[in-house]
Amino acid sequence: MLHGTLHTDSHLVAGLAAFLMFGSAAAAQLVLGRLPLPRVLTVGAVVFPVGLVLCAVALYHPALWLYLVAVSLSGAGSGLLFKGGVERAVAVAAPASRAGVLAVFFVVAYLGMGLPSVLFSIALRHFAVQTAMIGFAAVLSCGAVVSVAVALRDRAPGPGALPAQPPRPS
Repeated sequence: MLHGTLHTDSHLVAGLAAFLMFGSAAAAQLVLGRLPLPRVLTVGAVVFPVGLVLCAVALYHPALWLYLVAVSLSGAGSGLLFKGGVERAVAVAAPASRAGVLAVFFVVAYLGMGLPSVLFSIALRHFAVQTAMIGFAAVLSCGAVVSVAVALRDRAPGPGALPAQPPRPS
């Protein structure tokens, strides 16, 4: 996108875009990480798609500043979704199996970060970059929103909550 649409060959700008994306993810986790889990997930589920939409808009109205804002917002949203996912996995895992649950979570997370990139590259062989970006933005946004809706619907008690007591015999 930087080279083909924004006509920027600068390695500094390419590095800046990646820095903003990952830096925004970390900053969002630090700044908003103490919010309750539902709030973290909800903010992530809103900010992530907004960033993806702005990235698609930057393809139709090429502007470097818009692209950099887009990657910052999508990075912040994905960082919050990731943090919320880790918290949710820890909350629902039995104490004896938390390490295994987190290991599986991270394997799935790495697939979730890598697979869309590979599929996007394949899609670019068959579609224009604008069409592929809109399709991927839609699929990833829907996936994020549905995942958050499921996570919030089936909430486990938070840390420190008392386990449910079985009814006493009368």
